[in-house]
Amino acid sequence: MNVPSDFKDNYFESLFQEFQTRILSRAHGSYTKSYESYKRMKNTESLFLDAVRGKPRVSVLDVGCGDGYHIFVFDTVEGIREQATFQGVDISELKVEFARRISLEMGFENVQFAEGKAENLGFRDESFDIVLCSDVVEHLENPERCFSEIRRVLKPGGTAVITTPNSSSAMIRFANLIKRAGLFKKPPNPEMAQEGEHISLKGMKEWIRLAKDSGLEVSAVRRGALIFGGHAYDRHPALFALVLLADRLLDVLPFFQNWCEAVTLKLVKP
Repeated sequence: MNVPSDFKDNYFESLFQEFQTRILSRAHGSYTKSYESYKRMKNTESLFLDAVRGKPRVSVLDVGCGDGYHIFVFDTVEGIREQATFQGVDISELKVEFARRISLEMGFENVQFAEGKAENLGFRDESFDIVLCSDVVEHLENPERCFSEIRRVLKPGGTAVITTPNSSSAMIRFANLIKRAGLFKKPPNPEMAQEGEHISLKGMKEWIRLAKDSGLEVSAVRRGALIFGGHAYDRHPALFALVLLADRLLDVLPFFQNWCEAVTLKLVKP
């Protein structure tokens, strides 16, 4: 394996920038943000396991895999390592190299990683049974190309699981009304400082339309957490407890699907 000679320096610089941001924003942990991330992850994992169930062998592609977190977590589910092979692809050489080293150190022999763009996947048509794509499409200038590429590399009957922020959340509109009325002044949220990187934010209906336009069928829609979470909400633990109860209730009530900060779509290629 060709290991970049400056990997350690580059990776230190990457960690240093992240660490510096955490210090300056006093990001010493956020239980509300952790719940948001937990729910996104559980939705993705649940739909992934649904797609795997009943199949003797599956090939899985993770588009925009980053450091391989989703792949490594899912590969630790009992029985998955014997059932699935994983291929991760990411635009970052640094993250791909880190993921490769993790797979070697921890003995993930059914996992591979490669550099590549989400809008131009370098794989043959109908190569994978399952495609994962978490928190990627909102960062792309042309997310429709990513959807088309996902459809192209999926086998007929294959499943894609895509998670992305939901810009049309009814909760956002409700919060804006309260803010305009002057009833609640929301403190700055350090986590949201990265929102500028989201160049293709869309609402739930827009993402569903984009998926259908690419030729994929919508099999299931899972709502994320009610709020984005972050230190602004951590200041009101009793209020968040109520939000948490409301969030779990909305999961089972009809007509409240759009009350969520993110959406996870299970898509099937006909």
